[in-house]
Amino acid sequence: MQAIVMGVKKYGIINEHHTKQFIFLIKQMKQLNIKMRKIAIIFEQLLFYTIIEERISMSQTVSQINQSLTDFKKEHQITF
Repeated sequence: MQAIVMGVKKYGIINEHHTKQFIFLIKQMKQLNIKMRKIAIIFEQLLFYTIIEERISMSQTVSQINQSLTDFKKEHQITF
């Protein structure tokens, strides 16, 4: 993404100010993406915890993530 911005700047399509703004936004998007991946991992761990502790059923768990029970079992290789 940054290479595209730099290429556009090189040909004079955008100026230095807009280049800096785009680079700043790209960096923020990367940081947000990292945070979202961490949140997804934590959410998945919480789902497994609820299954293991039998706080909610597996079918309730998969309904929270809009996935079928069969797909969930295949993806996570659950055999029970």
